[in-house]
Amino acid sequence: MHYISRYATPLPGLTPNGRRVSVARDAWMKKLENYTEWFKKQESIKANESLRPGKPTNYDELFGIDGSFRQLSID
Repeated sequence: MHYISRYATPLPGLTPNGRRVSVARDAWMKKLENYTEWFKKQESIKANESLRPGKPTNYDELFGIDGSFRQLSID
């Protein structure tokens, strides 16, 4: 007979390792708050597209999507 042990599935309100979901959430929020400055710094880092070699990619030409699909007719 095959069965799944009750220890293999988390209880409602608990994470798989047995911690309360609220405790785990609070721990992650605290960890994220510790990295606030890093996240702010990352927001200001952007790629300078003008330094890329070659012409810029036009995604409409690349994927063949031009115009709109308002008048799309299917035969």
